[in-house]
Amino acid sequence: MPEIVMRIWRITQRALAIFSLFTLLFFIIFFILGWWKVNGDFAPCDSDDCVTIYIHSNDVHTDIVVPVNHSVKDWREFIDPSLTKAGNADFQWVAFGWGDKGFYLDTPEWSDLKVSTALVAMFYLGTSAMHVTFHPTMEAGELCKMVTISPTAYQQLIDYIHLGFVTNGDNQPQLIPNAAYGSNDLFFEGQGAYSLVYTCNSWANGCLKAGGLPACAWALLDKDILAKYK
Repeated sequence: MPEIVMRIWRITQRALAIFSLFTLLFFIIFFILGWWKVNGDFAPCDSDDCVTIYIHSNDVHTDIVVPVNHSVKDWREFIDPSLTKAGNADFQWVAFGWGDKGFYLDTPEWSDLKVSTALVAMFYLGTSAMHVTFHPTMEAGELCKMVTISPTAYQQLIDYIHLGFVTNGDNQPQLIPNAAYGSNDLFFEGQGAYSLVYTCNSWANGCLKAGGLPACAWALLDKDILAKYK
């Protein structure tokens, strides 16, 4: 075998070995950090001014769900529900999720996923979006955990959620026109960029951390977050 071919083969073997080692270390680290619980001393609020929130997953992606209107925050002053196709329906809850803009808009179903979209999202090459979904009701279940928190903790969540939006000079979010999955959701320009180490679930986990709620040291998967609320 020619020397040049042998050299290329040795380089390829080393590259594959390094990649395999990196992949193994990555999954070991994300397993440990996903298992590691922070804010373990959290106690649900039990006073008269408690705020009920939900941590909701679609089995892949985590949303933080809060009341549309509360004495601490009226979200209708920031995001107008009438902008949805459903108009001014009787929405009681609003869900917030952050993620890669291209992934969000080009992949309404997993069957629509393209390799190019995934690569751009994984390697910090795209831009982000905030997905806002209004709900008339919420129900706790395996993929939807209900928590009661104090007004102070809720304000901390609000501050974190606001940081996910790109806003204009009037501190209003920038709507992405003609972008929605259904009749009750909207997309807005988001701050930051998605990557393999900062995902949609990392954002939701950061929101919970900001409010002093149980969370992972770092979260890649929705299951790691939900596990803290069994």
